[in-house]
Amino acid sequence: MQYRFRVSKKRRPPRHPQRPLRLRGEDTLRRKAPLPEPVEEIDFYDLGESSKKSTPNGFTVFWRKLRAILRQIGAGFARLGRKLRNGFQAVRERLRRPPRPKLIHALPVLSGALCAALLVSAVSAGGVLLGLFSGYGRAFDSVTVPNFVGKEPDAVLSQQETRLNLIIQYVENPNVQPGLVISQSPHAGVTRRIYGKDSYCNVVLTVSAPQEPYRLEDLRGKNQRDAALILRNAGLSATVTEEYSDTVRKGTVLGTEPQAGIALSQGDSVVLRVSLGKQVLRASVPDLFGLGESDANSLLRSAGFVPGAVSYQTSSYPVGTIIAQSDAAHTVLEEGSVISYTVSAGDRYAMRTVPDLYGMSLSNAADKLREVGLVIESTYPVAHAAPRGTVISQFPAPGAPITSSTVSVTLYVSS
Repeated sequence: MQYRFRVSKKRRPPRHPQRPLRLRGEDTLRRKAPLPEPVEEIDFYDLGESSKKSTPNGFTVFWRKLRAILRQIGAGFARLGRKLRNGFQAVRERLRRPPRPKLIHALPVLSGALCAALLVSAVSAGGVLLGLFSGYGRAFDSVTVPNFVGKEPDAVLSQQETRLNLIIQYVENPNVQPGLVISQSPHAGVTRRIYGKDSYCNVVLTVSAPQEPYRLEDLRGKNQRDAALILRNAGLSATVTEEYSDTVRKGTVLGTEPQAGIALSQGDSVVLRVSLGKQVLRASVPDLFGLGESDANSLLRSAGFVPGAVSYQTSSYPVGTIIAQSDAAHTVLEEGSVISYTVSAGDRYAMRTVPDLYGMSLSNAADKLREVGLVIESTYPVAHAAPRGTVISQFPAPGAPITSSTVSVTLYVSS
């Protein structure tokens, strides 16, 4: 079987030449060009058999008509869906859009304001004109304002008419004597009309105020500079005297002479009592080398110092003598300073024995034991004829060698 074909270029008319199209991915509608597009058609011919057109059967015709009807129904639903979607989008955009503000016409408002302003102006002008011209034709008295400047108001008023009403205001002015008029309003020589028997001519007088005496304020607790500045601003002179104080720091005012509250005049003098702080007494440290503990303590107290800590150290110096002190001799320090010192414990290779404490008081016995590096362990009262507090016995006994285990001594004291 052999076939042949031919190609023909026919132009099909557009289905909807006037309908705008929306291309995919674009928001604007474009109208399709009216020119038909070329379409290639291929016709096949059967060379072996005669080409006869086949007649479609009834089912094929029915199926084609049904398919065309379904296509039209689908296209109708598609158009309806697009219209509904566009309507919903328009409603949603209107809901999102803020309401337009109501426009207020400015012409009625401006007209009302202008009418109100004109009405107020007319009423005011009528009141002013009524006040100006209402007095004409009535009887009046003429009053000439006298000169008050540089004088006392009462002296001038007693010589003038009683139709003047003086309004006095006081102003401090060091260049004008207190009680005299500085200025006046209206000025001297001005004539005023007075209508009615109960009316007066008002005259405003500015009078120099009397200067009140300055009362000294309480300056205690202020520093010297601030107190002197306050007095200088008040026209007073300040004199400073200094004195020591244990409670007030240096440079602070302790008080004044005269005391606070006294009336003073310009040019008066005030004495400021200023603190110098705590008075510090100094003394020279005594030389304690070679002295015993009791003698060293007495010497320190008499010089104004306080005995401090005592330490012991082996040395070749005699036992119980001071071999060093915390502050060198003849050093100037504040009284009440603490002075510590070191006591010799003797040669560590020399034999030491317990001292004899019989007949000593407890304080002397403690000092004696401290010289050899011992302390009192305990004391026991014993009935004895010796004075009360006198050592009558001890343990270990006097002369016992001091070893590493010997650190304290027990004393029996007369009760």
